Amino acid sequence: MSKPPLPPPTTGVGQYSTNQSEPLPPPVFLDAQGRPLAVRVPPTPKTIILQSASSPTDDPELMPTAEPADGFRKWWIAARPFGRRIASLVAVGIAATLIVYYQQSNSPGVSSQSTGISIPSAGPSTANPPATAGPITANPPATADPSTANPPATSASGTVAESTDIPTWSGPNDDTSNDGSAVFRQVGSLPAGSTVSIVCTVYGRPSTTYAGSTSRLWDSTPQGYVPDSALQTGSNDPVAPGCLGTLAQPRAGSGPPSQVTGPYPLYNKGTQVDVFDSPSTSANIGHHLVDGTYVHLVCSSQGSPVLGPTDMNGKSVGTSTDWDKIDAPFIGWVSDVFVDSNTGNSVAPQC
Repeated sequence: MSKPPLPPPTTGVGQYSTNQSEPLPPPVFLDAQGRPLAVRVPPTPKTIILQSASSPTDDPELMPTAEPADGFRKWWIAARPFGRRIASLVAVGIAATLIVYYQQSNSPGVSSQSTGISIPSAGPSTANPPATAGPITANPPATADPSTANPPATSASGTVAESTDIPTWSGPNDDTSNDGSAVFRQVGSLPAGSTVSIVCTVYGRPSTTYAGSTSRLWDSTPQGYVPDSALQTGSNDPVAPGCLGTLAQPRAGSGPPSQVTGPYPLYNKGTQVDVFDSPSTSANIGHHLVDGTYVHLVCSSQGSPVLGPTDMNGKSVGTSTDWDKIDAPFIGWVSDVFVDSNTGNSVAPQC
């Protein structure tokens, strides 16, 4: 008896399904008589879904097991990535627009009404307005008034040695004759035996009040200038530093006065004295000094002739070609005719 032909072998399809909703039935194997064989079929494995890490988990089109979408849903799924990008761009544009509007509302001359958006006012601008251009003028030479500085306190003092009151003067000179030196006046007096503080010291003309006195040293006190010979100071030398500032408001310097370099006061009968760059009236004027300013001499030289002022009696002090180089309060040259050094010529050494 011939055996029936064997059926074509079954390949056992579908251990891995691509559709979770309809899994394939397990395969059936037959023996030679066509009877089903008892075959132990392993359980159907779970569906394995391969998914890109960069793909969104909620996008049905990127899931292999998703059902086909209808027309509208398919369009919405396809347009969703573009919608997200458009929404991001719109948000960035709105933020940038708000920033621009806010900056414009804080700028001078820009109103929030012109932008159509209500933005709180930043208040009035505190920026400095541009400077108004005016005519350009050259800076004139500075006029020095050293009297504005506060005089430092000194511990020097003296006692009036005379039996009567002694006069005080506006400068280191008590000569009132008509010899051209009468440039100061009496301003007060000191009681006999009184003690007075000494602000500073300076060399002037020997006193004409005290016979036999040859000292040129004068002491500046709060009441005025007095000859050092009229005070008991305990020394024949200066007991206080040399004077700086002006005759009207002197102050103590840092060292003792000198008969060669001063300091000496300027005298021009109330008019300022020019300081030149060289010993010539045609030289550049660097500074102006108020009348009565104390200057410190360095050396002297010949230069342009200069006519001096007149004294209190109207007598001219003459003309001089001597010039003094000074280093305080400015560096420059002044005519010696304005330096009250008690001589007709400069007392400074030759340059």
